[in-house]
Amino acid sequence: MGKDARVYGNAQVLGNAEVHDRTQVYGEARITGRAQLYNSVQVFESARVQEKALIMGFAHVFGNAHVRFNSEVTGHARVFGAAIVDGNARVTGQSKVWENARVLDDAEVSGHAWVYGDAEVFGQTLVRGHARVLEKARIFGRAKVSGRARIAGHAWVYGNARISEKATLRGSARVRGRAQILGNAEVSGFAQIFGRAKIAGKTGVYGRTRAFWRSWKFGQ
Repeated sequence: MGKDARVYGNAQVLGNAEVHDRTQVYGEARITGRAQLYNSVQVFESARVQEKALIMGFAHVFGNAHVRFNSEVTGHARVFGAAIVDGNARVTGQSKVWENARVLDDAEVSGHAWVYGDAEVFGQTLVRGHARVLEKARIFGRAKVSGRARIAGHAWVYGNARISEKATLRGSARVRGRAQILGNAEVSGFAQIFGRAKIAGKTGVYGRTRAFWRSWKFGQ
């Protein structure tokens, strides 16, 4: 343990776990396995950092959150509530993951992005910028969500799909393949956008609409 690191309250650092620099671990927090904490991170309340997880920078992990396996929480990121970060996932920048959200596999949440509610981000996905993923949304495969995009409800984004700018998905919408949703476009209901379809501008796709292959739809 680094000479400036602090472990207090009922917190525990067990096994081969290491805490360095100005790290603080307190409350009922537990650091186990080969987990490593560096710089000015704080882990507190009932949070768990396990296995080979790495926490660096000014990151905070708290509540009942779990960070485990080879995952990383760095920068000014916050992971809290009952959130889980697992696998080789990365949460970095000033992003937040909370409530019952999960970030798994090789997924990355960065910038000022938020993942919360019961949302799941997994596979090799990237959620960045000021994007919001919430409720029961799923982002997986190699999908990318960026800008100020908002993915909510039971919407799924997967394959190599791209959602960016101020686009919104909600309801039970599905966007997959190499489809792109851009601008102020909104996709909702049971709409499916796939293939190489591109929806952009201030427009909407609703109900049970299907747009696919090289479909293009632009609004003003």
